[in-house]
Parts: sequence; structure tokens; C-alpha cells
Amino acid sequence: MFCNGSNRRAVTTDYGRTDIVQERYDASVRRGQLISKDMIALRIGPDIPMTVVATPAFLARYNTPEKPRELAEFPCINMRLPTYGELFSWQFKKGGKDVRVTTSGQIVLTSLFQIRAACLAGLGLAWLPLDFVASRIATGELIEVLTGWRKTFEPYHFYYPNRRQHSSAMTALINALSIKRTKK
Repeated sequence: MFCNGSNRRAVTTDYGRTDIVQERYDASVRRGQLISKDMIALRIGPDIPMTVVATPAFLARYNTPEKPRELAEFPCINMRLPTYGELFSWQFKKGGKDVRVTTSGQIVLTSLFQIRAACLAGLGLAWLPLDFVASRIATGELIEVLTGWRKTFEPYHFYYPNRRQHSSAMTALINALSIKRTKK
């Protein structure tokens, strides 16, 4: 989130669902479907396919799940978002059918970086954005499982309130993102 209130200049990173108007932020980045309708949003990334991964050693020890519902039998590395409270459900899609699974496991973390590190350490299955683990899959450090059940989320958007006068820096950023988006 980008802040301009009371002459403060800051960039804040968190997984919370902050109200940027109430908290006096100039703008933020969030997945498209999670943005309030009264905001202006510029797409800044590709769609986000999710995947389940584990180390080869982990899969040799515990086997490989064949269907999402089988994940309840495996140690999984879970995420808890600050404003969500509960464990984040893993979501899958196959043949037009959506499936949500609440996984088990003793490890609960609050960031994708922590989850990937724990997965690379062989501590469990992890549900992560494919782009975030693609290089580790390519090197064989991680193996993708349940590939036929991949769920894809809408892309990230840069968004900001539509009724606010912007600083020159904010206007320049909006213009730069708009130009980049139209060149694709």
C-alpha cells in the first residue's frame, strides 16, 4: 500500500484487507475480485495459477495425493491471513467443478516466502502460486502434484480511490502503469 496521509511517505506490505480510504493510503495492490467497486483498478500482472508442491523426499516418505480430498491425510503447510482469522482453504478446479479443502498439519505460517521455505525443508505439502515455485520445479527441488486440479485466480491490480486529488508522483505512477498496460 502506498501512503500519502499527513505528509507521510511509506510503502507497507501485508496480506490484510485494509480499507485504503479509511487508513488514508493513496493506492494498493490486490487481486482483482477483492477490490471494492468504487475504486479505479489497473491490471498489473498475469492470472495466478495455484499448485500443490512438495520435495521428492517428502513424497517418497508420504506418497502422492491423487485427489484434493486426500490432502486431509497429509501434513500440509497452512496459511493464516491477518484479517481472515481462519486457515486459508486450498481451492481447486477440474472440469468446471470447484473444490475447497481445509488441510491439516501442524505448521501455520503468514507469508508465501515462509511457506515455500518450509516446503523446501521437506516439512509438508504447500499450495502456492505456480510462478512462485516454477524455478524450483524446473530444478527438481519441488514436485508438482494434483496438476489436473489447478485453480487459477484473477490477476493483481493496482487500485486507488476515484475521488481523490493525486500527488504528482502518484499521477506519474498511474500514467506509467496505464502506458505499460496499453503496450501489451
